[in-house]
This record gives sequence, C-alpha cells and structure tokens, in this order.
Amino acid sequence: MSSPSSVSATSSRADAARRWRDVLDLAAGDAGVAGEAAARLTSEGDAAWEAAIATAADANVAGAWLTRADAAALFPPAVAARLRRTAVGRVVQSSATIAAGAEMAARLAGAGIASVAIKGAAVIAALGPRGAARTTTDFDLVVAERDADRARAALREAGFTELPIPFERHMREIARSREVHNAARPFRRGTLEIDLHWRFGPAPPPALEAERLVARGVEARAGTHAFRISDPVSGVLIAVHHALRLSFDPACCARDLCDLRFWWEAGALADRLDELLAAAGESGLATALWTLWDAALARDPGHPLRAGYDRLGAALSVRERREACALARFLARRLAGGAPAQLTLQLFAPRLYARSLFAAGKAPRGADARDDEGRPAARKPLLRRVADLPRRAWRVARDLSRLGDLAAYRAVARAKSRFH
Repeated sequence: MSSPSSVSATSSRADAARRWRDVLDLAAGDAGVAGEAAARLTSEGDAAWEAAIATAADANVAGAWLTRADAAALFPPAVAARLRRTAVGRVVQSSATIAAGAEMAARLAGAGIASVAIKGAAVIAALGPRGAARTTTDFDLVVAERDADRARAALREAGFTELPIPFERHMREIARSREVHNAARPFRRGTLEIDLHWRFGPAPPPALEAERLVARGVEARAGTHAFRISDPVSGVLIAVHHALRLSFDPACCARDLCDLRFWWEAGALADRLDELLAAAGESGLATALWTLWDAALARDPGHPLRAGYDRLGAALSVRERREACALARFLARRLAGGAPAQLTLQLFAPRLYARSLFAAGKAPRGADARDDEGRPAARKPLLRRVADLPRRAWRVARDLSRLGDLAAYRAVARAKSRFH
C-alpha cells in the first residue's frame, strides 16, 4: 500500500501537470479548447485562477493569454485585471533583460566573438509587434565552442558572476550525466541572467552545432534593440531538442509548444518548409517535431502549421511513424498528469545508466540534475548506489505497470540517446 506521503506527492505532481495543461490550452488552444480550460478554472475558484496565472507567468506565456483575440470573453473581469497586471510586469522585466542582453551581444561582437540569441529573446524579436505574447527572464546566447573561453572572460569583465561550481568539474558532470545537458554556464549581474551555450549535448544534432547556429544567425530587432538571433529553422529545432531532452516535461512543453507556434506565425517557415524538414531528418529530430506539432494541432486544428505537419507525416518512414506515435502517447499522458520516473526512462538506455552508475567521484551531477521525485540530486557513493538498486527497480516495475506502454518509454529513450 502506498504511504500517505507518496500518495500526496503523486497527487501534487498530477495537479501540477494539469495546471500546465490549462496554461497551454489558454495560450495555444482555439476558442473551444481555451473556453473549456477557462471553465475548468472558473469552476475551481479564484485560487485556481491565481495559480494558473502565476504558472503562465513562470512559463513566460502570460502575454499569449492576454493577446488572444477572444481574451475578453475568456477571462472574468477580476481575472483579466490580475492577468493584465502580471503580464505587463513580465513584459517590462523582459524588455530590461533583452536590452542588457543585446548590449552584451554587441560587446562580444566588438571583441570579435560572434553570437546569436536563442529561445525567448529570439522568439520575441522574431514576433516583432507581437513580441509581448512571449516574455523571458534570461538571455540565452550561443557562441562557437572555440570562442567559449573568451566569451566567458568577456562576461566576467562586464561584471557578471559565473556559476560558482568549478568549471572543469561542471563540464565533467555534464559529460557523464544520463541526461542530455547542454554545455552551458549561467552568468548573473544583479537580477539579469545570461546563459552562455556552446554545445547542445554530448553529441549535438548536425543542425544544432554551435558554429552552424552562429553562422546561420539573422539580424532582428526587439523594440529599439538590434541583435542577431537564430534563424527560424534553427529556432524550431532548438525548441524540439529542449522538449525532448527534458522528456516532454509539461513545465517546459507549454513554452516549447507555444514557441513552435510563434516561429510559424513569425512568417518565414512556410517558405522554408523543405529546409526545416530536411534539417529535422538529418538531426534525428523529425519524430519529436511531429509529436510536438501533433500536440499543438490537437489544441488548435486550424492552425496553419498543419501544412508542415502533414508534409512531415508523409515523409516519415514506417519505423519513424511508429516512434512518433509512441512519443505522442507519452506526451499526451504527461500533459494529462502522468509523471514517469527518470530511472524508468533510463532503463531503456542501459549504456548511459551503466556509465553514470560506475563513474568515479561523488560530486553533484550538475546544476540541473534531479532525482526520481524532481528534487535536486546529490551523487551517492558507488556502494550505496548499488545497494539502492532493488528499491529503484521496484519503482521502475510500478511505473511500467501504471503506464502499460513500454513502446512509449523505449521511443523516448531511443530518441534522446541519439544525442549522447
């Protein structure tokens, strides 16, 4: 029998996943889907709306709620007022972040270091007048790996403080992690954070090699600030890679799915569809892209990205189609409130697990490492890790019996393992 604490934790995770689903439905759903989400929240009361608005703000998509054409019909007056205050505050914060990030990008360029902004800053700039639909709390920059040390030094000279974990140890822990962590370091100055990236996982997809991203960058503008951003094809693949490497975590998928819509709505992808589909196939991201587009269209069947979805579906091989459908089942369960243990996913990538299990050292596994319950993870001594295997094996068996679909786990692990 499950203990009260484990039942409570499971219920809490399911509630959080459902809240993320509501956030996504209101940000990316059509009138019917968004209306159902609004009705659910209204039936749950003011506290549910408060939590959902805070969650949307944390995901940087509260602006997508506010800028909906049917916003006046969706949100009760008190909710609309609270949403407006929250969204405007996030836009102001986001604008300050972009201004400082653009200034730093210009400083790097002056030192002969080419860079491109990715993720939130890139989406905001690509959206132009609609940029308020997306906000960001940090500024993500990519530089070529050969320029990483000089870029780190330039950030420190500009008054930024680098992540306190010693650099070499941090890179070793990223390299041996069972997850697909980017080679990246956060830098902070006051409330501003700049995340510097130079390698997307141990084995980056061809389309996401840092040098290629930088070379393909395009000039863009957010308000009065001009800087180089990832091109739309790269922007889509970065969002897909991010969602996949985090096993379609609802907290990340809400933002990533919105970004996929935003990149399409920015106007360039329809004319570059052949290029996008070729890059996705070359990089092993085609099945994950189809999965995310499928989830987006489930909420808004009339969205114009359907043209890309249909073309991609027709281009997938029989094996790829099976994998894509398994990934879609996995994502749907996660968005419905499922919370599979990371160890269960790792069961289907035994080479990665064995490497991590027997790796030397007791240091933390990196700033983003989490245990099976989502808590920050500390690395245990080898003997304790071996002794702990029976308990963890029971968790795996319990998780698999609940899911009832081994193919979904296998598909996620296989898709992630391509980049290790």
